[in-house]
Amino acid sequence: MALRDCDAAASPPDRCNAALGAVFDAMPAALAVTRRRDGMVLAVNQAWCALLQLPREAAVGRTSIELGVWRDEASRQRYFARPQDPQRILTFLAGTPHQRRVRMRSAPLRVDDEEWVLVTITDAEAEAQAQSRLEEQRGLLERIAAHVPGMTYLAWRKKDGNTEFVFISDVARSMMQLAPHEHTDDPKALFSRIHPDDREAVFAGLDEAGREGRCYHGHYRVCLPDGQLRWHQTDATPTPAPDGGTLWHGFTSDVTAQQQVQAEIEAANATLERHVAERTADLQRTLGDMEAVAYSIAHDLRTPLRSINGFAALVHKEEGSALSSAGRHALERIVQASARMGRMLSDLLALLEVVRLDLHPAEVDMTSLADSVATAQGLRASGVQLQLEPLPTAWGDAALLRQALHHLLDNAHKFSSQVPSPRIQVDYDAKQRAYRVSDNGVGFDPALSPRLFEPFQRLHNDPAHPGLGIGLAIVARIAQRHGGRVWAESSPGAGATFWLRVCERP
Repeated sequence: MALRDCDAAASPPDRCNAALGAVFDAMPAALAVTRRRDGMVLAVNQAWCALLQLPREAAVGRTSIELGVWRDEASRQRYFARPQDPQRILTFLAGTPHQRRVRMRSAPLRVDDEEWVLVTITDAEAEAQAQSRLEEQRGLLERIAAHVPGMTYLAWRKKDGNTEFVFISDVARSMMQLAPHEHTDDPKALFSRIHPDDREAVFAGLDEAGREGRCYHGHYRVCLPDGQLRWHQTDATPTPAPDGGTLWHGFTSDVTAQQQVQAEIEAANATLERHVAERTADLQRTLGDMEAVAYSIAHDLRTPLRSINGFAALVHKEEGSALSSAGRHALERIVQASARMGRMLSDLLALLEVVRLDLHPAEVDMTSLADSVATAQGLRASGVQLQLEPLPTAWGDAALLRQALHHLLDNAHKFSSQVPSPRIQVDYDAKQRAYRVSDNGVGFDPALSPRLFEPFQRLHNDPAHPGLGIGLAIVARIAQRHGGRVWAESSPGAGATFWLRVCERP
């Protein structure tokens, strides 16, 4: 049965035989057809010739004993007398003095009332080398795994939900406290250690990660035979298996110490938060008491202060001619000082009112609000060149925002009123996300700007710029209550710019 070309002019049986011969010759396994009674080789394929290192012409027509496959007829008969064993390895003498270790299987064929044998030969040496390489790689993996502080594994989770460990490091025995009769690759022994309340979540998480093709990362409790409750962390990567299951490779480590530290941190944080809440509540109560006292003082002082001012003014008017020049001057100082103190108390009450007032946030039309404030202050009528740009709406308390714009515009007017052509511009700075009021007035030293927003702090003592220094402090408190802030930039003689930022709508 030599390999022959398929002649298109040949008869159908001949073309069929030629095709079968071509298939036989092209098979990757080493194949031979021999006669059962004497071992005569009737046909071999190319793989057989390559494996036994014999040309086809030297093999066909000779017996297997003549070819050195068997030592003698007794050896050949002993092979056929034993049942077929795919694990059995034979040593052929083919290619003497070379020997070849092979696995051989034979299947009987009946042709023309004669028994032939189809022999399949596999190179056992190549298998042994591949197995040796696998064992070497497995040994290397085991040596590496032995030095890793945790379990490394390769597990096959079948489609039916059962799991089979292909590999698992020996550290599993100590981590899971396995008994001598329990095997490290026994899924039941390992999975039984997972806390009953966590087991279902672990398997559900693995199945979900496997379906989605993503890595699994999970924390769960493990109940050990000595009564310990440990925390384990598993990180595993899935690979789809041809049978519909999943091949998992990953790592499991004991994170009990980390969990304990985390629990201690969380407990400390909870304690700290409780202390902060308690101290905050105490501080709020103290501030509330201080505000109430300050409000009471400022409110209650105004009545006797008005009396002082009134009586001093009356004495100055009715009895001033009878007083000396020094006496009249003293009375004038009393009237002026009491009037100033009255204004300070009124401003202080206004500041306290801003702090104590309940907010009623809503959408506020800042363009309309700024125009209304400017009109109420008479800025255009006073000769100020007012440039009011369209402003975005704000989210806040309309009354307080009106008050903030009032003080910012009043401040700009106050310090620009003495220049030849006073100019005020109100617009919105998108980069700073803040409303902006600019003027071309006298300006101020930027090094002193932190004092601007403190109560009763004035950067100018010029009588041409009256005031007690409370307006900008009120603006700062309004900005704080709206989750924002106010700040300013200036230089002497170059005007000033104030920004007001409030929080965006929640």
